[in-house]
Amino acid sequence: MLGPADPAASRSYLLAPVSLVPNGRAHLGHVGGPLLKIDVLARHLRRRGDRVVVASTSDVYESHMLVKAYQEGRPVEQLCAENFARIAADLAALDIVYDEYVNPLDPRWRARYAEHNLQTMRDLVANGATEAVRERIPFAAGSGRPVVGGWFVGRCPDCGAGAGSYFCEKCGAHFLPQEMLEPGARFAADEPLEWREETCLFLRLRDVEGLFAHMARMGVRADFQDIARTYLARRGPRIRLTAPGDWGIPWPVPGSTTPQTIFTYSALLYAANLICGDIAAERLGLAVNAFDPAAEVTTVTCFGVDNAVPFLVGVLGSALEQRRYKPFDHFLVNYFYDLEHSKFSTNRGHVIWAADIVDKTPASSDAVRFYLACVNPEFETSNFDVAGFVAFTNWMAAELAPALAASQAARPAQPPPPAPALLARLEQLLAVQERALDPQTFALAASAGAAKDWIAERGALAREPGDHGWWLKGAALLFAPLMPRLAAALWESCGHAGEPRLAVFLERRPSAAQPLPLPVAVPLEVEDLRPCFPATLADSALV
Repeated sequence: MLGPADPAASRSYLLAPVSLVPNGRAHLGHVGGPLLKIDVLARHLRRRGDRVVVASTSDVYESHMLVKAYQEGRPVEQLCAENFARIAADLAALDIVYDEYVNPLDPRWRARYAEHNLQTMRDLVANGATEAVRERIPFAAGSGRPVVGGWFVGRCPDCGAGAGSYFCEKCGAHFLPQEMLEPGARFAADEPLEWREETCLFLRLRDVEGLFAHMARMGVRADFQDIARTYLARRGPRIRLTAPGDWGIPWPVPGSTTPQTIFTYSALLYAANLICGDIAAERLGLAVNAFDPAAEVTTVTCFGVDNAVPFLVGVLGSALEQRRYKPFDHFLVNYFYDLEHSKFSTNRGHVIWAADIVDKTPASSDAVRFYLACVNPEFETSNFDVAGFVAFTNWMAAELAPALAASQAARPAQPPPPAPALLARLEQLLAVQERALDPQTFALAASAGAAKDWIAERGALAREPGDHGWWLKGAALLFAPLMPRLAAALWESCGHAGEPRLAVFLERRPSAAQPLPLPVAVPLEVEDLRPCFPATLADSALV
């Protein structure tokens, strides 16, 4: 694993993180749920010498954009552009940077984005994979506008929880508007609903067991497969492709009296990523889209439990039925991430914005990333606990910082050959990270555990002066996917430049003449985090 790699073994990857709706900024729920995983995976792949493109789109046509624009009294396209830039800044503050981040409303991308969606729909129709469904749609009796998507509220027909649009965030159910319990219109509680029959287009799955066989080959966990099975058992082998409304990419449906657009949660979610496939082709020097069956590119995306049905049924189903392009190779999944035991929510303002925690407080991006990696919701709902984060940061300040400083001071300027025992242990922990960061069996906390073990074992591994430089270089490698700023500083202090790489680890380079300052966490108190707290936490017992 350590040492020069065979260039022929280098692989190509497209990592396409889930699209965020630009009705607000990016918060720690987005980061701790799906987005940090993709960045850690990208850094791990680059560390071993693979070629990686990270690209994503903004989910501008989601109906909640209209709701937010209505609330703020602003043009929806202006709001999309502003929040698109804010999301990029939030992610960059935590060192999550895409090679390309696409705003589909930008003139550079608008036509290509629309064409990918339209072509996918044409392929599905031509292949006989669609079904026209007559359903009852609520309209506002006064204005006559359809009350769908973000305008529609009630209680979930499956679990009884409060729900909106066509799905329930609590249990993940997707359903027809006519199934909603206690239906009503957001912002128009006194305006009665008038129900009309409309025809909408749905994807019709013709090989359900083939769908699940493909999930198994992708490594989709059984608990997420069960969510898809429950949906299909209750609603049948189909999922929505169009919805009434005029915000989005138009798709006329014969028999409908209302304008319709391509539905963002199923059809558009897959087709939107085809533009990321174009970007990967350009950056990797390919002749075809990264999703083309002839492209030797591994494609990976990520999503939370609330998007399990759209991705597992809609995105995967559309990919299998349209036949032009291959599906994603891997899905990275997670449950909800809470803030002080209540779900992160942009609509309720119960959030900590990603940039605020590092721009408005002494907390470092590496400390935030490392904590989120250790306490993340991959296998169950997890929680950003403010006191827990403070304690974790203080452990870094009290244990990690002195260990790094002591090894910097103890190492010789010219490193001797590495001790076999130290190398052997490093190889073991890198193998742990390799298994943990395999998209087929991804486990972010396990990758962080390998880094913590290296820290804890410093006393046993660095017994002689010559061991300290190699222990620091080993830390740089193991920290690289998780704490990129600290890893880069350690790598530089050991005589290297750029990001840590397995291929050059064994090179014996002179260490920096003087110990370099390292961006390790500083001690915190809960009070230090007050500037990034939302109003929902301002009066809590935390401070």
